[in-house]
Amino acid sequence: MLDCKLCPFKIFITSQSALIFSHREPFDAPFVVLAFKNCLHRGHYRPILSTEQLVLWAVVIFSVFYNAPFWQQALVGYDLLAVQTWLTFANMFLVMTCIHFLVFVSLAVRTLVKPLLILLFLIAAFVSYFTTYYGTYFDTSMLDNVLQTDTNEARELLTAGLLIHLAIFFGLPTLIIWRVKIAPSTWKKAVLRRSAYYLASTTILLLAIVLSYQEVSSLMRNNKELRYLVTPGNYIVSMAQAVFSQHASANTVRSPVGEDARISSQVGDKPTLLVIVVGETARAVNWGLNGYERQTTPKLAQQPDVINFSDVTACGTSTAASLPCMFSLPGRADYVKFYAQQHESLLDVLAHAGLEVTWLDNQSGCKGVCERSDDKSTLSRGLRFFMPRWALLGRGTGSSLNHAN
Repeated sequence: MLDCKLCPFKIFITSQSALIFSHREPFDAPFVVLAFKNCLHRGHYRPILSTEQLVLWAVVIFSVFYNAPFWQQALVGYDLLAVQTWLTFANMFLVMTCIHFLVFVSLAVRTLVKPLLILLFLIAAFVSYFTTYYGTYFDTSMLDNVLQTDTNEARELLTAGLLIHLAIFFGLPTLIIWRVKIAPSTWKKAVLRRSAYYLASTTILLLAIVLSYQEVSSLMRNNKELRYLVTPGNYIVSMAQAVFSQHASANTVRSPVGEDARISSQVGDKPTLLVIVVGETARAVNWGLNGYERQTTPKLAQQPDVINFSDVTACGTSTAASLPCMFSLPGRADYVKFYAQQHESLLDVLAHAGLEVTWLDNQSGCKGVCERSDDKSTLSRGLRFFMPRWALLGRGTGSSLNHAN
């Protein structure tokens, strides 16, 4: 009971209601002037929404707040003062929102809608951070890197900025979602309501596509990378493709390459020793041996027999793309990921030639290059600071060293 000394009321609070009684004359008995449920005892307002309404609010929030990099890139070259620009992007907003809604609402049931949306907000929060601050495009190659990143590499990405971003874009929506109460409904009403939402969203989607098809199709055709900024759809589609690709690769019998490889040697020769070093990523324009104004390769420059190949381009900007490529038969110009997954690599050719192959690693693996090697291991954590990733190749009692980073 709350006894207000400054007003003529006493308030009795139960778990279901708050009752205010008056002590003003001429009433001898308490008089109810207000009663309402779930007020003072619970302390906070809890909105009641259907499953479809909650999903709709979530995808609208995704489109507005989690796709800023997409809108910034898409708006390049448009006159922001033109009415046609706003009409075009309003239609793009409807297309994005309706597609997300149709996909997510199909997976949402009353008991699982909250965990599903919380997972989606977690994904969207991470993706939006890296697309906004690092300009990351979440295509299949990027998701390959995500799947193959170890804890040491991931730990380097945990910054104060990321934690603040997660607190705002994941923590706040999560609190709001848990406060929402899902309205109960009979299965007949639920089916009718879901069908109505399907019909309405599909109709809006088709109308938006028809009204803006020429403009939007031209934009997406000339800027294909934009689809990798649509959050969280970019992550989900690319992740599915990356997982399927890895699964297919793991269950594929690779076609042999170079089975006739042999090492020319004579009786009495020492065992062949081959050392292959694949170093960390470096920009060619900043490479000291290529004539960069500041000497960035002083140790190599001191070696008298170093041969520098200045006209060399990597297959990709990530280890997951470039490492399998450099060990595959076609080379960069004709490299296709599918081919590398279907055929043996340089390490297999060396094994056919009689070399014993050993791979030593100090990071997140060989990206499938050494998976058929009998001897592969990871350097201890302490050596990571002093040595790069190594693989040893040898024949007989000799060995050769392959360093891959």
